Amino acid sequence: MVHSVLAVAALLGSPSAMDLVSHGSVQDTSRYEVVFEQLMALAPDPARTAVLSNVTIKRDAGVFTLANGTFSFLSPVGQRTMGGVFVGEGTFSFTAPLEVERGQLRRFYEADSIHVPIRRLAFLFADSTAQELSAAASFGNGTLHNDARNAIRDALEYIADDDSHGFDRSIMTAALNDIDNGVFYAHIVPERGDPMFFMVNPYNEEQISLSRPAKGRDKYRETVSRFAAGSLTGTAVPAGAGPVSLLQLDNYVIESTIEDNLDFSASAEFAVEVADADHHWVALDLFYELEVDSARWDDGTPASFFRGKESGTLWINAAPAHTVNGRRLTVYYQGKLMERVRDWMVYVQSSAGWYPRTGDRANTTFDMTFHSPEKYVLVSVGERIQDEINNKQRTTRWVTPAVKHVTFNLGEFEEHEFKDPRIPPVKLQVAQQAHESMTGQAALNDMYIPLQQDIGEMVGADLTNSLAFYQRVFGPAPVHAFTGTEIPYLHGQAFPGLVLLSWVTFQWTTDKGYDDIFRAHEVAHQWWGIGVDVETYHDRWLSEGMSDFAGLWYMETIRMDREMYEKRLNEMKEDILERRDKAGPIWLGDRVSNSEYPEDYQNIIYKKGAWVMHMLRFLMRDLDTMDEATFVKLMQDFYASNLGGTASTEEFRETVERHLGIPMDWFFNQWVYGTEIPKFNVAYRYEDTADGQVQATVRVRTEHVSPDFKMFVPIHLDFGADGWARLRILIEEPEAEIDLPLLPKKPNRIVFNDFEAVLAEVDYEGW
Repeated sequence: MVHSVLAVAALLGSPSAMDLVSHGSVQDTSRYEVVFEQLMALAPDPARTAVLSNVTIKRDAGVFTLANGTFSFLSPVGQRTMGGVFVGEGTFSFTAPLEVERGQLRRFYEADSIHVPIRRLAFLFADSTAQELSAAASFGNGTLHNDARNAIRDALEYIADDDSHGFDRSIMTAALNDIDNGVFYAHIVPERGDPMFFMVNPYNEEQISLSRPAKGRDKYRETVSRFAAGSLTGTAVPAGAGPVSLLQLDNYVIESTIEDNLDFSASAEFAVEVADADHHWVALDLFYELEVDSARWDDGTPASFFRGKESGTLWINAAPAHTVNGRRLTVYYQGKLMERVRDWMVYVQSSAGWYPRTGDRANTTFDMTFHSPEKYVLVSVGERIQDEINNKQRTTRWVTPAVKHVTFNLGEFEEHEFKDPRIPPVKLQVAQQAHESMTGQAALNDMYIPLQQDIGEMVGADLTNSLAFYQRVFGPAPVHAFTGTEIPYLHGQAFPGLVLLSWVTFQWTTDKGYDDIFRAHEVAHQWWGIGVDVETYHDRWLSEGMSDFAGLWYMETIRMDREMYEKRLNEMKEDILERRDKAGPIWLGDRVSNSEYPEDYQNIIYKKGAWVMHMLRFLMRDLDTMDEATFVKLMQDFYASNLGGTASTEEFRETVERHLGIPMDWFFNQWVYGTEIPKFNVAYRYEDTADGQVQATVRVRTEHVSPDFKMFVPIHLDFGADGWARLRILIEEPEAEIDLPLLPKKPNRIVFNDFEAVLAEVDYEGW
């Protein structure tokens, strides 16, 4: 839910911290450290070595053919064999079951499938691999190849970090819990080119993946292809079902203290629901600069945990919760979560990672108490039910209904209130003194940073007006109150009933609509992303693309300026076309970007996603009356049907079909699952008829798309003082001549692709 804005200047007597964190227990490192050291010390075992000939290991879409070479099992982890290395001649083959994933292979490897000779392999596993290989050959004393040790050493560099004692979670989970969980990882060194990484990860919704080294990021993997196990054979679990979460944390009670110097400490108490009795050690997420001091169960006994130095992973031994599900655990932690930015604002480094959490997306309640210096205003997700000041310290308490995520913000804010009977009450926190200070300092240094008057009124107007607009076109807001707050970042972020807005949008408001779009985008997330969440990462555009479109739609409406709307759309189009035939489809979600082209996520998910919504809007518009009722009913139906839950792209397609009354698989295949963007080369010809009318014929040559591409395109006929007419034509052939209905006279002008209704280039040419 992050949306960037254009930046023009760079920004460089109550419970104390000790009360919250000193509870007499320290982390139990023994189990984790032993397992980690054994994993890091993995080495080929000459006493368990064999010569292999024509042995095949098949893991779903990945096939390893070990034609001729030496295989050695690795040293044990505990009493278990969890790896091996192969040096010799062989091949690695990989087949993607979906066209979208084959497109990814073409982008990265210029082939529909992978079939490469290999020099060496390193395997890590907690499945049947050891048994399969033991049955294929006789293992005993043998001579290790010189590259055998290099194979496992190189593999560890991509899945482990010695400084933080971090290790790939799925492999560490198997090792820590001493279980076979089905994980399989292969570090593949081809005869030519960079290494490849194949993995079966049982904890991912899409378990099969192929990765490559990220460009410019040392020893970091990035995904090339990923899909559900069984996709090749048609036995995959449907998208969205996914594996059962190992751990769910419910009903949080969080108490935090923020000192005058912004040191942060907290206790987070929550109920622990364990789904699998085999998994005692489980991983949580916590911002890497927060240190865990202790953890205790509800009966006072210490909880075993491990937290590596500057690691984002907190390992907890949840075994006590296996006996009584719902036992409560309290984690005590502290660290540098916040800092001052040039004495102007408070910078909260992690808006989402400030409390322990899992990857589980289930809703839960939060009861949060904050102790902070009196001079600061603190705002949080939820309803404020307490606000007291004692000894220059402010204590506030906030409670929420069941939500997925919470955050807070802190600053020396002036609060503005806006009341409008159409919408929930709105509050806005503005760092007025900070803006005056930064403007004054800029003037001292002969810089010019404009400061608009009535900062709060300008921003607040867009918050209230966009809320009212969205309630009219989408449906009632899913919150009872709404707050906007300022952050010293160059982006925005949305949480239930709370949006974080960049300082830039408070400093001044441009006259080109960018700020309207930015502010309204974050407000739109109350409907798209929060009110209706996305089912999987594939559907991310239903949150970001819809919100970007909603911001555009609001800007056009509030300014009553169609030309500005189309200018902003065309700016988006330029960015999209710059990556034509190179970037992946919307369906890839966050995977559409990579280390070489990180901007593809913004261009495709946000901007092209907004274009898809724009195209649907004008496809459903009545060209005679310009009525948009059908499109509005579509959006209201989709929102109401999925409010409080998740929605998928296919569910959205079905809703579109229900309101349009025609199949729309062709549209979604082209624009969401596909990447083609047409160029229309257009020519016109006019002939007078015997009865005094005019026959206009349009010729369209379509480039950059497949022969079966089709699209409805609106045409505007301008007759000057005699009026105008609009109609749609269907383009469904690479080259077509289409006779328009007979006209009373020759038009002064014909505009092909009126309203910029189709994401396309248009070039006019002679007949």
